[in-house]
Amino acid sequence: MDFFANYDKIKNEFDSGSFADNPDNFATSEQFRVGFSPKYKYTNGEIVLNSSANVMDRALFNYGSFSYYKSRSINADLFNKYSILPELFVVTGAQFQFHEMSNKSDYVDLPKELAKFNMIDPYATAVYNSDFGFNFNAGVRYTIHSKFGNNWVFNLNPSYSIPNTPIKLLASYSTAFIAPSLYQLYSSYGDVNLSPEKDKTLEAGFEAELFNKKLTLTSIAFLRDEVDAIGFDLVTYKYFSVSGVNKARGIETMFSYQLNSRIKWNANYTFTEMERQSRILNPKHKVNTGLDIQATERLAFSATYQFVSDRYTEYSTYGPAPDYETIINSEILKDYQLVNANVRYVVIKNRLNVFASAENILNKDFVEARGFSTRGRNFKLGLNINL
Repeated sequence: MDFFANYDKIKNEFDSGSFADNPDNFATSEQFRVGFSPKYKYTNGEIVLNSSANVMDRALFNYGSFSYYKSRSINADLFNKYSILPELFVVTGAQFQFHEMSNKSDYVDLPKELAKFNMIDPYATAVYNSDFGFNFNAGVRYTIHSKFGNNWVFNLNPSYSIPNTPIKLLASYSTAFIAPSLYQLYSSYGDVNLSPEKDKTLEAGFEAELFNKKLTLTSIAFLRDEVDAIGFDLVTYKYFSVSGVNKARGIETMFSYQLNSRIKWNANYTFTEMERQSRILNPKHKVNTGLDIQATERLAFSATYQFVSDRYTEYSTYGPAPDYETIINSEILKDYQLVNANVRYVVIKNRLNVFASAENILNKDFVEARGFSTRGRNFKLGLNINL
């Protein structure tokens, strides 16, 4: 049985908003997490329970007053994996989730008895891997949501390895049900009348293994329809359900090359076109590449490069008195490039390692969100201990 327990205590400062520094603002948070995962194996199968619980307390001091937030989450996922044939296995199970939150300040009194919901999701998946190159994965999930009722989702994932070639053809079709979060429903920016988002996604592509499988190249094209996507209204400062269908389409390409037993090069490129609310702060082009070097059994280096293209964003300002009319503005945030590196050394195998990292090595000035600063060149030293 696997078991984990975590405790986090954090204190940080934050701005009052875009272009609005405030040295008096601060926040504290305290979080407890615990979980366990027992397993039972039997002939041709196994039963697994993944469970966890989380409790968090947060306090924010902003504009001269405190706001207090509390949340609690419970998750339990019990499933059975059974091999019917050497090439066919099925997974059946059910997942339970419970979430609640509360918020108290001079302006808000939201009790946990109001802001909560739970979900029970029975599901089943079948996986078939043939000996002639054809593979098929199909799954279905039935979500029973305490606030949004019952919803079916499914996925179909066929693939085919073309004989006597290094190419595998890939495809998938899936649906999704995405319920609004407690914050989107019950916070001061929320709307209890939000609808859940429902998506349909179609993907098609290929995977190729070349040069004695040292090089792996994968490319996937996707098309997604988002119904009732959740946006944020800059006039009312409230979350809302975007009417109609948002469309997103693009291509994801991944590249991996094993230069030798110690050096590996990875890269990926994503092209995305989105409509309406979905395109806010989402770049059309994004590139990541990295080099991993296992210098010795204990010593490892890595370096990464990231490019993020121009992004569209919107923000609100106010007109002159006495009406102070809300004005919606748009802006294009410039592209940026980042170079990072880190080194790691294993002092005691499976027990202790030390690491050092450098981020934004070229000290680039860039913007992720309008009106908020980003970190320049920065360094980190640390160690990981496994007891």
